[in-house]
Amino acid sequence: MNKSNNYWPVYKNLEKEVLEITYCIHFCDAQLEVFSIKIAELIIRCAVEVESIAKQLYKDAGGVMHPLDESGNERYLNYDFDCLKLLDIRWNLGKKKIIVATKSMHFKEEKNRVLFPLKNAHKGDTAWQKAYQAIKHSRAENLHKANINVLVRAMAALYLLNIYYKNSVINAGDGYLNAISSGRHEQRIIDEPNFSANSELFLVSAFSLPMPFFPERQTTALIDNEHVYCKKMTDLSYVTSITMLQKKEKELKEQFLDEDINNAESNIYKHIHAYGFQIFSSGSYEFVVNKGQVIYD
Repeated sequence: MNKSNNYWPVYKNLEKEVLEITYCIHFCDAQLEVFSIKIAELIIRCAVEVESIAKQLYKDAGGVMHPLDESGNERYLNYDFDCLKLLDIRWNLGKKKIIVATKSMHFKEEKNRVLFPLKNAHKGDTAWQKAYQAIKHSRAENLHKANINVLVRAMAALYLLNIYYKNSVINAGDGYLNAISSGRHEQRIIDEPNFSANSELFLVSAFSLPMPFFPERQTTALIDNEHVYCKKMTDLSYVTSITMLQKKEKELKEQFLDEDINNAESNIYKHIHAYGFQIFSSGSYEFVVNKGQVIYD
């Protein structure tokens, strides 16, 4: 049974309101420090959602929901020092990048277009977290901190956590974005395939695992990197391809049976790689959320 998702609709509503602001304020590098009471409201609502979804992901990941202090007494569960810390250890969220790609924002500097919104978030040490706490506790004195720069990064953090909560598997033929996404997003020169995952603000990137040529080499763990998705063969296509490869390898061993062992191994290696490339290239692929899991075991 699919779990109920009460987070994504809230994110989409916040995203809609952020886009409405871009019709009133020009979102560009020169305007990052522009602030307003509406932006403050959105930052607070966004950060509250981050706290909530972080705790849910922490719970789903098996985190201790009733932690104890040094005296053995139950203490408050922190969304950052406890929840985001565990998630960062498990999934390296601080290294995951989010790309600002909407046509409604006009950032040119890479540091404002390619974001790492959860870097050091488990320490409560991001600009958006500091601004959130300041605005929450003393809005009048800290309203200037409720600016465009903070809002975009807070939204990116919430978007990233929503991606991990949804944990969607995307067919390589569905919603696949190759540098240029749908018309809602601006064209960017980006090497990796990218997904909007139904966001109108952001894209996330994906990387491809090496083709799994030989059965004895199938344990391939995802690399700790900045990509949120990983391209892999579907389970059915993988099993079918491995079966075909094993059959071909057996045929080649019989074909080169009478050759010198070194020549035979060389010929088998050459032919099996050519055949492997052919069948794996024609296989069915999908994109999965990068949680550092083992893909081909």
